[in-house]
Amino acid sequence: MSWKNIFLIIAVIAAIVLLLGFLFTEGYIDPKWQTLTIILGALAIPYQYLKNRFSSFSKKYDEIERLSDRADQRKADEQKHRESMDQKIRERELRLQLLEERLSKIDTSIENLEMKQANVKKKVSAMDEDELKEAFEDLFKRKEH
Repeated sequence: MSWKNIFLIIAVIAAIVLLLGFLFTEGYIDPKWQTLTIILGALAIPYQYLKNRFSSFSKKYDEIERLSDRADQRKADEQKHRESMDQKIRERELRLQLLEERLSKIDTSIENLEMKQANVKKKVSAMDEDELKEAFEDLFKRKEH
């Protein structure tokens, strides 16, 4: 129990005692125990209502705080996950860019080889029979060594 609640209980009891003392001195109440019990019961009802009302308010406030903390934690986790996914996307985009550069170099190499092949075909088709034999012998001799 908090100090606030203890102070509230003491204040309510003091108010009840003062009210009963005032009513007794003025002659409005008979000091029989049944009458005092009825009066105390009647005074306890508003106190119990207020106590329950404020304690439920406190519980609701605590629940709201807990839900707010949970929502903040979810947002932080979501932000962390989003940053992680953004980093992965950047890494994959960089990797994709490197692969595209390699592919471009390979395409350039293939084009160069195709041009060389076309040049060799032109040279070969332009050679007469004797030149072809000499080229073949030169290539054949190179391979044997």
